[in-house]
Amino acid sequence: MESNLKCLRSKFGFSQQDIAEYLGISKTSYHNKETGEREFKLNECKKISELFNMKIDEIFFGERVSFK
Repeated sequence: MESNLKCLRSKFGFSQQDIAEYLGISKTSYHNKETGEREFKLNECKKISELFNMKIDEIFFGERVSFK
């Protein structure tokens, strides 16, 4: 199952590299976080919520969103 973050990223046309650069981390680090292998830091969550103009809990803890 795709994560909300992956769905949002795709909807907005961002690549993993785009988000990684926005957060100031490597693409590999971002990939590991998006897939749940690692956890995002709070400041990264805040930046992602600002980018998508959504609350942190909606992105990371809410029901799965679908944009299909």
